[in-house]
Amino acid sequence: MAEDFKSVVLIATPGEQADRLGETLRELPSVSLEEHKATLTEMNGQAVKLAGAHDLVVFRTDHARERDLAAIRALRAQADPAAVILAITPADTSLAEAGELTRAGVDDVLPDTLTRDELETRLTHWAKSARATSIEVSETAQSLGKLISVAQARGGIGATTLAANLADQIARPSRRRKAPGNRVVLVDLDLQFGGVGSFLDLEPNEALFQLASNGGKIDGTWLDAALVEKTPGLFVLTAPARPMPLDALTRDQVDRLMGALRRRFDYVVVDLPRALVEWLAPVLKQSDRMLLVTDTAVPSIHQARRLIDSFTEDNLGLSINVVINHEKKPMIRGRHHTEASKVLERTFDSWIPHDPKPAREAVDRGVPLSSIAARAPMTRAIRALAQQLVADLDRSDQVAATDTKYH
Repeated sequence: MAEDFKSVVLIATPGEQADRLGETLRELPSVSLEEHKATLTEMNGQAVKLAGAHDLVVFRTDHARERDLAAIRALRAQADPAAVILAITPADTSLAEAGELTRAGVDDVLPDTLTRDELETRLTHWAKSARATSIEVSETAQSLGKLISVAQARGGIGATTLAANLADQIARPSRRRKAPGNRVVLVDLDLQFGGVGSFLDLEPNEALFQLASNGGKIDGTWLDAALVEKTPGLFVLTAPARPMPLDALTRDQVDRLMGALRRRFDYVVVDLPRALVEWLAPVLKQSDRMLLVTDTAVPSIHQARRLIDSFTEDNLGLSINVVINHEKKPMIRGRHHTEASKVLERTFDSWIPHDPKPAREAVDRGVPLSSIAARAPMTRAIRALAQQLVADLDRSDQVAATDTKYH
């Protein structure tokens, strides 16, 4: 069928593996193949012209050698942004090498052991992605959902519990206002010890691991495979089963992931790792609000102060709300509350009471708190926080729209 047609250029030096790859591509009925017996480096500027004339550029490299990386960077810089570049590498290529190729500009890294059917599936995926690029680029900032990031001042403070139940509350229809629920996605970005899947009884997902190792575009097909719908309107992207190096993802990958999720959902809730890594920058940049979860113990407040300074160093406009967890809002605040507020230079408006029994039951059952203890003090506090956040972010949109109208 014409809509399945793929024009492919293969760049590979002569050899057993390259010959087998070319033979496999020629056997695919939906592929029009142009072959060049050379390395990507040897093609020089010709590769740019080939990228403009074909749907896909496929090249083979033994390993992520510097000359190949330089050639990829040059091709990516000069080629059309919609050009799709695929690297075929030996099966023993390491995650670090695959990451180097991705950072240089390769869209996907595929092992040379792929079967014919597997190769055809990947080519079809990337051909569709190339055709969808113009649609994705046309998306405007006005259609982007709100991003709420959740950080923790110390381990065990309950940030994951808050993130999971906050996302659930935002997704639920409002009975009071008779408003429909929002489309919400909960993202676990703790690549090493992510607990969102365990909290909600969901299987680990290898999507982020594959993104880190193979790169690739984050499109509708990728999102459909990566996300699981836990409850109506609430989707979840869990962490991989195997712990990943914290630097496995790149800034560009995370930036594109956040953008893709914001285009699809009304709200994106991100559970951040307890680590400061380079790829946090695009999350912070796109965050409409950050919730920093802490308690009022002196060490926690000092750590929260350091985190606020770090998060706002390059993001002066980042709005951070401090959430006091495991503590009921006091009728009269003590001196230590006042001093802690001064240290953080923020008022304490959000308090989540210590409510261990329903919290433990929810975790054991793998469901949000609202499913088993809708009237529990902890549930009510998180519901109030969710409603306030939604109202504040809606109000910010209205103010921005008014400013645009009169300027």
